[in-house]
Amino acid sequence: DGVLALINRGATDEDTRRALRLLKDAGYKVDVHLMPNLPGASPSLDAAMFETMSSGADHQADQWKIYPCEVTPWTVIQKWHESGRFVPYPDEELIETILDAK
Repeated sequence: DGVLALINRGATDEDTRRALRLLKDAGYKVDVHLMPNLPGASPSLDAAMFETMSSGADHQADQWKIYPCEVTPWTVIQKWHESGRFVPYPDEELIETILDAK
């Protein structure tokens, strides 16, 4: 929840679990989008996110899409990056974290 709050996501892990349950109970196929390397994240936090999504009974999805965070123009993340408030972890660690998720 710390990363979600930092990026002003407007939802919590509990919100996600509830939404997944409601969708699955209604017979929907659920596709989740996961974004490692967000501000406030680390390889260990992202690995824990992937582990929760793959083994947590309340987090089961039919499909994942993984989109690593990118610094894009005209965003708050760009401002944080330019000021040094957000420093993404190295690409090599990001690749290993994603590969370990499979």
